[in-house]
Amino acid sequence: MDFSSVFRTHDFLEDAAVSYGFKKKGGVFTLESALPETDGLAAVVTVHGREMTVSVVELPDRVPYALFEVESAEGAFVDRVRQEAENLVRDVVENCFFDSDVRSRLLSYVKERYGTEQENLRVIYKDYCTLREHGTKKWYGLFMRIPWTSLHVERKGMTEVLNVKADPEEIQRLIDHDRYFPAYHMDKVHWISILLDKETDMDAAKRMLDESYALVEKSGRKGRRKVKK
Repeated sequence: MDFSSVFRTHDFLEDAAVSYGFKKKGGVFTLESALPETDGLAAVVTVHGREMTVSVVELPDRVPYALFEVESAEGAFVDRVRQEAENLVRDVVENCFFDSDVRSRLLSYVKERYGTEQENLRVIYKDYCTLREHGTKKWYGLFMRIPWTSLHVERKGMTEVLNVKADPEEIQRLIDHDRYFPAYHMDKVHWISILLDKETDMDAAKRMLDESYALVEKSGRKGRRKVKK
């Protein structure tokens, strides 16, 4: 059974996995764990690259328990086997993976603090979502999944960034081309791109979201005062 979808939001921690009980051979990590109340069955969890699969074998001969792989198989016993295997997977994820889905945690933060609901862009930009300040309806944040090369980093694959508005002097102070970059696809004087991954300083990211919200809100107040004049 394939559980590779965990890698969409989590990173595998090799040292933690070995401490948990995984055996490493080459680049493959394998864990065999007996399943409670299943009459001698064990789950075999295999992690290789960004793939995680689970199979079930009969001990002591390690013969595959075929019904585990048959989606249409029903019955109290096979349901029990699946439940215990899923319990093991949840425990493995909790102890051997890091929740790297920083976007979801920051979205929860702005929803709770400002009542902001994310706005997804057109299908062509399905990995983008925006945050709007309540009064002005202007953006104060933009989440994007972009190629590393868009940040002028010589690295294959994609990465996650958050664009926020900031004071120009702070932008110049922060940019290090490691965690902070000139704003991708936006005004580089007033906006900055923050790299989002397992090393993200969440307190700093939240502070910069707060500052961005305040700057956009302030610009709206100035605009309303000019209209009144």
